[in-house]
Parts: sequence; structure tokens; C-alpha cells
Amino acid sequence: MLLISNPKAFIAPSLPVLGRRTPTLVLWGAREVPTQAFSRHLRRASGPNLIMSSGTVTVRAGCRDDAHALLVMIQELAEFEKELDQVQMTVETLQRDGWPLPDEVAAGQQVRFETLFAEVGGLVVGFALFFHNYSTWEGVGVYLEDLYVNPEQRGKGVGTALMRAVAQVAQDRGCSRFQWQAIDFNSPAIEYYKNKLGARERMETGDAKWMNFIMNRQQVDSFLSKQTAHKSF
Repeated sequence: MLLISNPKAFIAPSLPVLGRRTPTLVLWGAREVPTQAFSRHLRRASGPNLIMSSGTVTVRAGCRDDAHALLVMIQELAEFEKELDQVQMTVETLQRDGWPLPDEVAAGQQVRFETLFAEVGGLVVGFALFFHNYSTWEGVGVYLEDLYVNPEQRGKGVGTALMRAVAQVAQDRGCSRFQWQAIDFNSPAIEYYKNKLGARERMETGDAKWMNFIMNRQQVDSFLSKQTAHKSF
């Protein structure tokens, strides 16, 4: 049985629309995360941070002290995606963007994302990072940027518990959609999303697929600095 408290009481209800690299969810296939990498940066799920408990898995809201463990898992996820060299994130940036200090808030810093952490036996074994996006057709949605589960804990319901917790946030906040993406070679995860979760690929009439485009910081700078005229659209 799932024991669910109200996530709205513990997670900031309003976040700006953000985006960076193409989001990916991984449930299988990554190298094992060294347990010792997390040992100094763990936090037991208790008190108001507890979001969900399902058997041996608990899901809680993240806190500032989780930033180091979060970065380790982000790097592990990027290694699975074969883009570890692209990760420029730091603990300090995660802390500022996820859990800004009062003086940072006073200076205008906003909460840029939210996190949920899965624990088994009091140890962090996975996370979900998400934020609100907005559809001009349907309104506010939840966008799941990353979901990661420690390889040793896969197949035990940890990923499902995290997905249910984020879906619960979307439902409780009246969101019109819950979105994420998967890298194309992660076929076990894609099959899981389709056959177990009931998610669908975004398709349009005639099976025309929406394509994802992205510009990094340097490409944005280059685009804005160009003075030559481009063919208009």
C-alpha cells in the first residue's frame, strides 16, 4: 500500500519554465554507482520531508544537503548517456538553483527546480528532478528532467515509486500534463513507459512526430551576435 502525504505542503508550488539538454530517464543499463560516493551525503526520510512510502522504498523531498549526492547521480546518468564530458554542473549551482539561501532569495534568486529522493534502508538510491512548464493549449504541466535509480536497486519498484510521486505532484497541483523524454537506445525504459505506465509517444495526425531542438549557451551567443540576414520564416 502507498502512504502518500500532500506534496504541495513540502514543495514550492510555482516554478519558472526552464530547459537545458534533452532530458533522459534511465532505469536500466548504467554502471553501478559506488555506494561510498553517497555515504557522507545521505539523509533519512522523516518528518515533513516524507512524501511517500511503499514497502521498503521511501520518497522524500530533497534539501540543500542533498546537492552533493544529486551531482554524483547526475554524473552517473550523463555517463550512461555517453555525455559525461558535457556536465558542467557544480554542487554550489545546484544549491543555489534548488535551495537558495534567504539572502539569495532577497537578491532575486528563484527556485529553479524541485527534487524527490528515493531511499531504501535510509540510503539514497535514486532521484527525480522536475519543474513546471507551460502549454499554450492546456496550461501548466510538470516536466520531468531526470529520473535515476542506482543499478543495484533497479527492478525493485524504486523507479515506479519516483514516477508515482511526481505524477502525484502533477495531479495535486491540477497540472494538464506530465512530460518526459527517453534516449532512443534505452529500449527497456521506453518499453516500461509504454507498457507499464501507459505513457505514449507524442504523435500528431499522420504519425508526424514532434522533434526536439536545443541550443547551448555558446550557440545562443553566436545566434544573437550574428549581424548577417538569415532567410526569414
